[in-house]
Parts: sequence; structure tokens; C-alpha cells
Amino acid sequence: MIRITVGLIVLVITSPSLWAKDLLDPSTPIEEAIDHYIDARIQAKKITTAEQLNDFTLIRRTTLDLVGRIPTLQESKSYSISESKAKRAELVERLLKSPEYIPHQANEFNRMLYGSTQSDLRNYFKRVFETERSWDDVFKELIRGKSEDDKTPDEERFLKDRLRDQDRLTNDVSVAFFGINISCAQCHDHPTVPVWKQDHYFGMKSFLSRTFDNGGYLAERSHGSIKFKTTEGQEKQAKLLFLTNVEVPKPKEPDGKQRAEEKKLFEKSKKEKKAPPPPQVSLREKLIEQGLDESKGAYLSKSLVNRVWHRLIGRGLVEPLDQLHEANIPSHPELLDWLARDFRNNGYNLKRLIKGIVLSKTYSRSSEWNHKTEKPDADNFAVGSTRPLSREQYAYSLKVASTNPKFFAEDIPADQRQNKLLQLQNTSKQLASSFTAPGDNFQVNVDEALYLSNNNKAHIELIASHNKERLSTHLKDLDSPDKLVETAVWTILNRPPTQEEKSILVSFLADCSETKEKGSPPCEQLIWALLTSSEFRFNY
Repeated sequence: MIRITVGLIVLVITSPSLWAKDLLDPSTPIEEAIDHYIDARIQAKKITTAEQLNDFTLIRRTTLDLVGRIPTLQESKSYSISESKAKRAELVERLLKSPEYIPHQANEFNRMLYGSTQSDLRNYFKRVFETERSWDDVFKELIRGKSEDDKTPDEERFLKDRLRDQDRLTNDVSVAFFGINISCAQCHDHPTVPVWKQDHYFGMKSFLSRTFDNGGYLAERSHGSIKFKTTEGQEKQAKLLFLTNVEVPKPKEPDGKQRAEEKKLFEKSKKEKKAPPPPQVSLREKLIEQGLDESKGAYLSKSLVNRVWHRLIGRGLVEPLDQLHEANIPSHPELLDWLARDFRNNGYNLKRLIKGIVLSKTYSRSSEWNHKTEKPDADNFAVGSTRPLSREQYAYSLKVASTNPKFFAEDIPADQRQNKLLQLQNTSKQLASSFTAPGDNFQVNVDEALYLSNNNKAHIELIASHNKERLSTHLKDLDSPDKLVETAVWTILNRPPTQEEKSILVSFLADCSETKEKGSPPCEQLIWALLTSSEFRFNY
């Protein structure tokens, strides 16, 4: 931000970019731009990087991130033996076109933006990904809460769930769409960001303060303003001030007669259970205009890019995710600026952004560090991250791993295989509620551990060989312990067992057979051990 004084007038000029200036050509493929900027820093700091993933781990990581499950045994084996030079791009393209992609991305975006709140916008995000709506349209729809019919639409929920607490509403909108936690400027000027004053907090609040719930419908008055007190006790009238320091002129307020008429209209629509009339000038529309004016700060595109990067790579270019301001420099400023510009220039296309990231070599670095040197800091992105599976990913993957692999064999028609996967995805929803929602410093909680260890329902649903659909039924029919172990490890962990693992697990089966009088067959105990392993619980 540059301040220029001309006579008695102070002009505030906000740079189109908060950090970077010269960027790679816009025609550069996303994955190449990512690797260019990441590798430039790695080379400059003379950092050793982790190896690229082997085929087994790459298809597992990519399948989990794009459709929310582990690959089937057939998918893993086919990918590992394929000699096609384009097999990675073909894999990504296939997964992006899969009907499983839509509900998984809906889960991820719902959690990514609103996971800590009571809002559940998964149905809305399903429509977003079904119709390939752009992120700027999502922003407009959720701030407007508009619908073409009189029914309460999903779009209204983001605002309506927060209307009882205007401060929470203000901060949640700022964090969700602009990557800025503005709450520290509520009681005093921001302690770590000098350019943000109380004026900015209450300026943001002013855009939303006229919005209220009118009988179950989102409504907005055409009048109302906010006053606040500074730390010195001075009372001030809040301006319509956006985060970029742009002050929006307040529209002329209606007179007493016009206000009374507006109140009657609200009461009538409430009584008739209809959507209320919009105001002559909507302050939420003014907020949308400022958010979409990315010549000043580009918060909307940078925040979304940073969040998607964090989800797929394991760490944001800006950390914490809600501190996207000029006092908190990104690890790779030029990369964030390039990705944000590419995102805007290509119509805020979510699928394009996701595809570009997962095709990069940065994405496919191993999370194993096998070098003698000290492991580089995480913000260099020289090593892959280990990420706990979401509840939905874990539940869906448990369903796939415990299903008889014959249902996904090559001789089964592709549409039947896909329908079976969609069936498992749908039936995994209830199971997901039994698991821990991952957070920082994730550890499996007691409830989840006990559920998998002691709950008979989990055993029947996932492990017991009571019908032909279970993996356990398939394993019991195999003619040797070696083949049983190899099939179980391939199906559940998506890789062949090492010789040491095979020897240990074959011995384990023999011991179980000798000592078993009552209880589960040995193959069921093996399945349980693999399904509850830390290797299965994480995306690595």
C-alpha cells in the first residue's frame, strides 16, 4: 500500500498484488508454474528433496484426493503395470470425470470453509460441482442467498445460521471468502497488522448489519448503521469500508414513511411465508462488488487458491489460512500470485485449479525422508505431507477395502463397477459419523478406537464373511496363505507386501489357526489388523 500526499489530500493506492511483481507467462501450464516456483526456492537454498512417489502410492494419494477413497485392487494393479507415458494424466482425467468426484468435493468444500460451524452446504456444493459453477458465482450466491422460487434455498444457510451473532457473521464471511480473520480489530486496532483499524472491522460489519431473518427467509433492510467506540472512548459512525481500504458511499436512507411501508411489506411476506422484497440498494451487493474487484488485493482468488493448496499439499502457501495479509508473507509469493491470476483469468474454474495441482511434481513428492540430512522445513514443500483421512474418506475407503475385489474385476462391465462404488459411497455416510474429524495434531480418539475394536456392528459390516460381498469370503477361498496375504495387502493397502511382511503375516495366520477354538477365522483377524493400521488411516 502506498500513501501519496497531494496538498491536503491523501491518496491511498493498493497494489494489485500484495507481494509479487514479475510472474511467469499466463500460458504456462499450472503444474509447470508450480514446479518452477517451488524448485527455484529449493535450488536457491540447496535443499535435498524427497523422491517422487512410486506408482502404488501415487494412485492411492490421487484417488483419495479426487474421489475420496482408496483405489480398488484392480485399479492399483492396472496402474502399476501400465507402460503408458501419459498414465498419470489419464488417471487424473478419469477421476475428475467420475461421478464419485462430485460428492467428495462437496464434502471437502463444505468442511474446508465451514467445517467448524453448524452449516451443512454439501447439497449446495454438489450442485456447484455438477454444473461446474465458478468460485465467483459461489461467492455471489452465498452472499446473496438468492433462489428463483419461494422455497428456502441452500444458498441462504451460510448467512442465516449466523444472523443471531453479527460479529460471528462478519468474521466468518471475512475468513471464508477473503482469508482474513478480522476479529482482532473489533475492540482495538489490529495488534499485528498496522493498516487494519477498528474502522475496517466495523466497515465490514456494516455491509452485513442490515441483513436479518424474516420468518425463515433472508431479508435486508434499506436503512440502518453502526456506531462503535474506540479504545480512547470516542464514538464513531462506521463507514462502508472494505478490507482493501476502499470506502463505499452509503446509499441515501429512506424517510420515516418509507421505513414504515417497508416494515409492513416484511410483515406481510412473513405472514404469507414468502420471500421478502429486496431493498432498493443492497449493501450485500456492495460487498460482492468489492470482493470481486480483484485489482485491489485479490483476496477472493488468493484465499481460495491457498485453501485448495493446503488441502491437496498439506500446508498453505500462507499459514495460518485466515491470516492472508501484507504482514504475513507467503512462503512463495510469486506462486500464490501466479495461481490467483490464473484462477481469475480462467473464470475461477475449480476443476482446472485442482487438476493443475495434482499433476505437479510438487504434489507427487514422497512423504518418506530417506536421506541422512535433516528434513527440510515444511514450507519448502520438498517433502510430501502425511494427512489424516477425513471421516468420509475413511468410511468410504473401509467399505471399498472390505469388499470382495471380484466386484471390481476387469471382466465386470465398467458401468457395473461404477454403480457398485457409488453404492458403497452412499452406504458409507452413516459409518463416517463414527469416526474422528481430523484437526491439527490429529490423534485417533478413544471412541473411534473402541468402535473398531469392540463394536459388533463394525465387524459385521466390514469384516465378517457372512456373504459373498466381503473380502473375507474371497480370502477364505484362496488356496495358499501366501496368496491370501498378498491379496489382502494389495486390496487394503494398495501395494504388494514386502518379503518381511509376507513372512510375518503368514506366520500370524498359522498361529491364529493353531490357537483358535472360537471367534473370527484367521483371515478376518488379518483384515482387521490391516484396516485399523496407521498406514490405512492416513493419506501419505
